[in-house]
Amino acid sequence: MKGIYEIIADKWGVGKEIIMDIPKLTIAGNREIYIENYKGILRYEPEEVWISSAMGTLIIKGAELKIKYIGLESLLISGVFSEIKYNI
Repeated sequence: MKGIYEIIADKWGVGKEIIMDIPKLTIAGNREIYIENYKGILRYEPEEVWISSAMGTLIIKGAELKIKYIGLESLLISGVFSEIKYNI
């Protein structure tokens, strides 16, 4: 059963991530990840990046991780990813 926010998003024709304040991840292979609707950066190291979101903590592990772009609501991370997971 759909929640009220999902129903509103469908009726208005907007993305659920906008209405529900959830992150949207766009992953290009294992080399780039674009994250929208994040809350903050909790940890930033060459082998591990922790991103805070409304759904919990997104943990990205790999090698040579770099933040290529950072904005108020989105960021782009590059490197060689070995693991992407949520801690809820």
